[in-house]
Order: sequence, then C-alpha cells, then structure tokens
Amino acid sequence: MKRLRVKTLMVVVLFAAIDLASYHTMITDGSAWAVVVFLVMNVMMPMVAVMVGLFLAIRRIWRDHTSTTLY
Repeated sequence: MKRLRVKTLMVVVLFAAIDLASYHTMITDGSAWAVVVFLVMNVMMPMVAVMVGLFLAIRRIWRDHTSTTLY
C-alpha cells in the first residue's frame, strides 16, 4: 500500500512539472505545443477525471442496488 502512495506522489509531481514547464514555455516563448499541453493539462484532464469518477460512483451504486446482498 505504501508503494502505491509513493507512485501516486511521483505521478502528481510529474504532472505538476509538465504543467509548470508548459506554462513557462507558453508565457516566455508562445510556442503552440506549450499552449496545447497547458490546455490539455488544465482543461481536459480535470474533465476526464470527473467523468471517470462519476462513472465509477454510478457503477458502484448500480451494483449495490441490483445486488441481493444486504449490507
């Protein structure tokens, strides 16, 4: 379990580094790839995360609702 937390932290740090690098490049250089990466990281990824979270929550509620086992 602890190893999973370290990997998760590493992924979060990696995403933050990519985001900050693209922001810095976008502001100083104005290159198109930096704008695209910045928009994907700050607009698309949160939307995808929310949609996946909602899907998993609805799936769990549906599974618990259709189950014959009472908790």
